[in-house]
Amino acid sequence: MIRMSINNVFSWFLVAGMLLDQQSDAQGLPFSISGKPIDLSLRREVARTIDRGNQWLMDHQDPSGFWSDSNHLAVTAYALMALQRDPEEYHREKKEPLLAIGYQFLRSCVQEDGGIYRQGARSSLDTAASILAMMLPQDEELDAIILNGRQFLIDEMSAFQHSFKNASGFRNELRQQQLLHTPPLPILMRSIEALRLTRPIVEVSAANSQDSHHDFLVRLVEQYQFGSARNAGVNESRTNPKDLHGGFSGSLMGADSKNPAGCYSFAGLLSYLYLDLESSDSRIEAAKEWLNQNFALSENPGSGQRDLLAYYLSMAKAWTALGVHEIKSGEQAPKDWRHDLALQLMNLQQGDGSWRDKTVEGLEQDPALATSYALITLGILYPGL
Repeated sequence: MIRMSINNVFSWFLVAGMLLDQQSDAQGLPFSISGKPIDLSLRREVARTIDRGNQWLMDHQDPSGFWSDSNHLAVTAYALMALQRDPEEYHREKKEPLLAIGYQFLRSCVQEDGGIYRQGARSSLDTAASILAMMLPQDEELDAIILNGRQFLIDEMSAFQHSFKNASGFRNELRQQQLLHTPPLPILMRSIEALRLTRPIVEVSAANSQDSHHDFLVRLVEQYQFGSARNAGVNESRTNPKDLHGGFSGSLMGADSKNPAGCYSFAGLLSYLYLDLESSDSRIEAAKEWLNQNFALSENPGSGQRDLLAYYLSMAKAWTALGVHEIKSGEQAPKDWRHDLALQLMNLQQGDGSWRDKTVEGLEQDPALATSYALITLGILYPGL
């Protein structure tokens, strides 16, 4: 199968060569994609930071090809994506054999149902991350695996949608039972992201981007957003709606459903974008407003230090996709979020080149995952510096 050209707004999340930056260089323009003069000094510092992070990842790959835990394929997938996002590339020859055994390990985890996983409880998360990683080598031999992985995610969506079939728009007596089994928003977003960003190898139209599940997924994502007129009953008991309006909770039941948080709100915003909603859509505008008003880099708003690096990564993806170059909140002066985030990530890098979550819970307790998130974020930031 011949891959379709990658020409959508999210393409360079996947392409290691930073196509937009290359186009700017080819034209001899002294400006970054943010429209500002290129900060060569900061770019060099970012490149050195990425170089040290890459070295840490290369030093901590298991000889079998995985990182950290052979049952947690998403960690390996993100590490593979991170190693291929280096804008100045210092380790190409050393990386090639490590990437090869990493992809060989992912291939060994392909299941008969098309999923790429080892633990059923993580099947969607690991499959979504794995097929995104498999897009980067531009290897047509991986296309069949990617297509089967997409179909697995679509089948998972079908089963999940079917479970809501008798719930009458989430409002009848089955509703609470169904909400208990709704996936956390970040995991749902990763499946939506994988379906959207692997579209270039599938001959489908934009209207069929999420196959037959588009309307259901939009409606489902709405359930996590505070203040949506479409999710009456989900957050009717929540207080202080003015401060919450537009933000997203991480789940529909339990502790993460009480208040919005930055990482969840970016996950919701990205989900809408991956589902091809217009940037002028009121739901997107509300999410942007909440994120602007709660902008912070010292913490993940609403969650403190938890999931901080996931918050940074989703911020970089969302603001880049929307062409946001400065953040204006209240009476404060506009902030160059790329510049400030790059400095923040450099300050958080450990002496050994890794990044680590200092909280006592959360996925980023794994330094391989935290380091991968940080490196991918820096790779996204680099063309705008």
